[in-house]
Amino acid sequence: MFYIDGACKESDLIDEMLRQVQKQINGEIGLGHPDLHRVIKDMVKAEAQGNKTSPNDLHFSKTVAGILMKDFEKLALTRAVFIIVELIENESTKPFVWKVVKAQSALVARWAKENPKSAGLQTLLKKLQA
Repeated sequence: MFYIDGACKESDLIDEMLRQVQKQINGEIGLGHPDLHRVIKDMVKAEAQGNKTSPNDLHFSKTVAGILMKDFEKLALTRAVFIIVELIENESTKPFVWKVVKAQSALVARWAKENPKSAGLQTLLKKLQA
């Protein structure tokens, strides 16, 4: 489990939520859950859009990115891939994931070929090839 240390400054609620989404929910990790991934993605997007000053202030996004990169090979095959795409699409959060994701380009290409109907993997592959 990725340990949270003040992901959203001093919000114990957010820290606890991030601890819980790393656990299994109905057989899959919470970050890949159909509803939870949307909430997390929207929170990452809102934080990045609301912070125009410093990437150092993106505590939530940085923590989520760390969780995703720790288990990239497992999470990229779930709906959590949409959170990864969101992190890549914003220039403020892109550095949190780009190095790890780019290093896995060949793996993402293979997964996208094996799963042509996976909109998330297809989108991630396009981002990597751009």
